Amino acid sequence: VAHEETGAGGQDRKDQEAAVEHIKEIKNGHIIFVLPSQLNKLNELHRLRQSPKASAQTRQRYDEMYREIIAEREEYHTNIRQAFDSIWSFCPYAFIYDFQLRHQPPDTNLAQIEPIPSADLPGKGYRIRMGKTRSTAHFGVEALVVTDPEGNDLRRPFPFYVKLNKRTWLNGLVSIFFPSAYNKKDESDLIATLHLNFVKYYDGNVSESESLK
Repeated sequence: VAHEETGAGGQDRKDQEAAVEHIKEIKNGHIIFVLPSQLNKLNELHRLRQSPKASAQTRQRYDEMYREIIAEREEYHTNIRQAFDSIWSFCPYAFIYDFQLRHQPPDTNLAQIEPIPSADLPGKGYRIRMGKTRSTAHFGVEALVVTDPEGNDLRRPFPFYVKLNKRTWLNGLVSIFFPSAYNKKDESDLIATLHLNFVKYYDGNVSESESLK
């Protein structure tokens, strides 16, 4: 048992050292927010609209859905950018569309957005993506998730995600029967929380240790 505890303690130390290194790299580098383009959804809507089986009414509905998706996406992107501009001071930041991270450009791109030119920023570019967490201990949480420059989710004790939902208990039942209880945090709340988590973790693990030298 003692041997197992030592092993667990050794892993904890490694995770802590890795987390501290990550926060230092971000502080000295930059963060890239991966904006969801909704490309796959928009391409699929276009494909369905082109089907010879689609009636004029159905095509009109697809057109409405297409416009709604783009409008919601643009509002989200604007809110994220404004949140960063007004809140984020931990390190330089930039934005990129999710389809720009593909190894090959998409065959069809009906997202109505042009790729964002890469920014000339210092150090390594860690990322923030929107989606579900992938780690075993925190699997399937809808969140803003922090990844390394290669796109791998970071892990505890690094504060690597912020939940999108204010209430996550009994998610399925709550969202079906009590939609109002399944509110999503707005973009400024999410960015402010993530920024505060970064600042606290840096101040508690890097600033303090360097002041003791």
